Order: sequence, then structure tokens, then C-alpha cells
Amino acid sequence: MILNRLKALLLDNVLIKIVSLVFAVILWFYVNSKGVVEMDIAVPLELRNMPSNLTMIGDVMDDVTVRVKSRERILRGMAEGRIHAVLDLAGAHAGENIYVLDAAAVERPEDVQIERISPRRIRIRTAEKPVS
Repeated sequence: MILNRLKALLLDNVLIKIVSLVFAVILWFYVNSKGVVEMDIAVPLELRNMPSNLTMIGDVMDDVTVRVKSRERILRGMAEGRIHAVLDLAGAHAGENIYVLDAAAVERPEDVQIERISPRRIRIRTAEKPVS
């Protein structure tokens, strides 16, 4: 009895079921392929690993502009602070230091691509800390 009902459930209207499945798959691919956008986002610039014997002189920019590319729903739903640029100052020396930001310096969700960073070159001036 149960076997007959399962057989009827699977085999009745087979053509309609196959056509429905094909349309569902086509619609799923269409929806997932659309909605890729590019947009500029101002992201905070985080300075890490400053040598303890140095101090910064002058102003350092707080953020950089990053052009990102991803699905619109991902960018729209991305929480504040999930993307930021990191500048590693471990090799800094006294005087003027110039760093070049690349896509690897931007921490972001893995499905977000970095298209451009502006400015790419960051200039940081440092001096030896006075000995007390």
C-alpha cells in the first residue's frame, strides 16, 4: 500500500515535474549570477607593529578608499568594521617611511574582491623616542 503510494507520487505527472525542476535550476543560476556590483568604501587604516623605540611625527590618515567588487546583497549586509586596511610598521626606521598598500593589506570577507586602493602609497614620518 505505502509502496504503491510512493510509486504514484514519484511517477505521476513526470513530465511536469522534470520541466519544473529544469526551470527551478535555470532560475537559481540566473538569480545567483546577477547582482555583482563595484563600489567605493572608506575603510579605516590600522597601524600595527610600530617599533617601541620610534614615535610618529605629524598626522597619519585615518582611512583609505577601497573599491570593492562582490554581490550586492553581500556588500549591503556587510557589517561596519568587517573590512579594514592594515599597515605593518615592523620595519619602520627613523625618518620618512613609504608603504605601498595592496589587496593583501585589506582584511575582508573572502567573497569580496579588492579592485583598487586609494591612496596606494602611505607616507609615515617617525623619530627616535627621547631617552629618559
